[in-house]
Amino acid sequence: MAQVQLVQDFKLIREQVNNTRHQRAPVSGGNFEQRFSKDLPTFGIIIAAGKALRLGNVYVSLSVLRRHISSKLPVEIWHVGSDELDAASRAYFEAQFAPLRCIDAETVPQPAHHRPPASLNGYALKIFALYATTLDRVLGLDSDCMITINPLNLFTSPPFREHGNLFWPDLFRKGLEMVSGVSPKLYGLFGLRLPWEGQEQAFMWAESGQFLIDRSRHWDVIEYLWLLNTHADPTHKLAYGDKDTFLLAFLLAGKGESYYQVGEWARLCVHQLPQRPGAKLEHVGLLHHAPDATIAFLHRTAGGKLDPLVDTVKTVDFVTPPLHPLWLSHPARRQAFSCA
Repeated sequence: MAQVQLVQDFKLIREQVNNTRHQRAPVSGGNFEQRFSKDLPTFGIIIAAGKALRLGNVYVSLSVLRRHISSKLPVEIWHVGSDELDAASRAYFEAQFAPLRCIDAETVPQPAHHRPPASLNGYALKIFALYATTLDRVLGLDSDCMITINPLNLFTSPPFREHGNLFWPDLFRKGLEMVSGVSPKLYGLFGLRLPWEGQEQAFMWAESGQFLIDRSRHWDVIEYLWLLNTHADPTHKLAYGDKDTFLLAFLLAGKGESYYQVGEWARLCVHQLPQRPGAKLEHVGLLHHAPDATIAFLHRTAGGKLDPLVDTVKTVDFVTPPLHPLWLSHPARRQAFSCA
């Protein structure tokens, strides 16, 4: 039933999008009229803070952005309700890291032409922040993802200028669906050709802890992206969260050739565990590169997340070279890392 509902809603949104393209005006009810009428585009960063425990990661990321990189790009922290971000915390972040706004997603109207999600928590929050922000050209960050270069370098990079988006590869290639990826059934619902056909050994799943997108250029993609992520069942049962729904949304918009994934493979960050028998290294993050191959992001995944309730921090003790897509194919390599 959930799959049938998704396909039915897709047909309705497709009709809306096609009418909008024909009229050369934004979809009514989506607030695009106001957002994209400005003479000059606005650049900025959106962070889905999620649960209150993630604010420690956000604090570190913003400290690096403002105090070390000296970036003054506007930032939006999105959350759901005061339980995730109380008034005192909002005031602190807005004062310490200006220009910054904290936005409670529950206070922002949802688009009337979409079926509302069962909840704005989880994956839906990041996608709703992208949909509802007033920024035009957006760097989206997970709360535990820290940028290490001036973000304007990414917005002005030749691939972003050409394609209007930047996405990054995960560690895993096609063939490791048990770790990360999409079931072919999700593409089959829409009658789409599988994007990895003919390139199974080279196709890389996405890692959406960070992404850039020009919303005014790809508003139609964002319509389909919101559609997919408001239907957690079946989308998030057939895909590993939101990360590979970006490519699917480009395909649904008929713009698969515009989707751009940075070609440099990720580096693995590991922490040494001298006191854990049977496990010597723990995965604590990923390093991702800018299109010019400089290191641009540290995404503290798995055991590397910062917990303000824990005194110790798992340091990055070793960093691998960019990892070939076949790096995890051998069982011995999977057993060499603890991803608890």
